[in-house]
Amino acid sequence: MRNTGEKSAFTAGSTRIGIAGSIKNTSETNDEAKRDRVDILILDNSSGMCAVLARHLSELFKLRCISCAHGDSPILETLARYQPKILILDPAELTLSPQHDLQDFRRSVRIISARTMLFGYTARMDDAVLRGVIGAQFVGCVGKQSDLQQLEIGLMAVQSGGMYFDPGYGNLLHEVVAQDSLGSNDLLSKRERAVIILTAKGQPAKQIAQELQISAKTVETYKGRALNKLGLSNRAELLDHALSQGWLA
Repeated sequence: MRNTGEKSAFTAGSTRIGIAGSIKNTSETNDEAKRDRVDILILDNSSGMCAVLARHLSELFKLRCISCAHGDSPILETLARYQPKILILDPAELTLSPQHDLQDFRRSVRIISARTMLFGYTARMDDAVLRGVIGAQFVGCVGKQSDLQQLEIGLMAVQSGGMYFDPGYGNLLHEVVAQDSLGSNDLLSKRERAVIILTAKGQPAKQIAQELQISAKTVETYKGRALNKLGLSNRAELLDHALSQGWLA
């Protein structure tokens, strides 16, 4: 079990990322952050590569895309400044630990910029990275060795409200999603799962109650119990989880 009283910290390359310091500074830079907001922020160890990529995506999508090398400034400080809609980074470049893993990083991102979606662009397309990004509710992940078109397709899918994973993952993706879905299903009762799926689809408690022939109060009880079991705290997290599990297909 994690020590939740510990100050969370991450490193990327040689850069240490301290959550507490970044959050403290966030309130001081709110006005500046609103002015600096971008559509896509690309973080990578290679400043040249991410600069070229940002320029390409800006021209392609007509969006405000910028890039930053990991060493330029702490990641969470950069996130607080720009609050991008999509943050593209290589999860394999983050130096994590069992106490502070990729899911902790995702929670830190939500605290600083609730609107930000994480998209993986990685040199490592293996089982560990795939499980990590799915567990941390990334909206997609493609390999750097793949054709650039895969990244473009992925970003188009995400901007349309979908998710996208590199076809190079092949059967591995289906295996991981199936295993994660099975694990989630084991946690929830039949009623809890029904309520949580309908909630993710946007149905209000009263409508769910009518459909399942239970009271609205019971709906809220099932929903609260299911969110607690899944470790989720709000509808945005529930929607991300439902999409990753394929519940909304």
